[in-house]
Amino acid sequence: MDHVALLLRLKAAGFTLDEIHTYTNYRGQGPETIPTRLRLMREKVESLHEKQSDIEVSIKYLNEKMEFLKKQQQDNLIK
Repeated sequence: MDHVALLLRLKAAGFTLDEIHTYTNYRGQGPETIPTRLRLMREKVESLHEKQSDIEVSIKYLNEKMEFLKKQQQDNLIK
């Protein structure tokens, strides 16, 4: 993978600049750092799953609130 593409992908995945720097330093050290790089990636995936869960809870709440407000609006139009 092209180095610039890797940096962009890591940034898009939520890696901080420090984390990207750490990852690329390990990458430059060769294949013996693969276990460490895998650990860094697993940790980031776990963090992203946690954020995804939080976002899903927020979306569910907002959808429920919108339905409640629509019903209130409809009830007020009928009266």
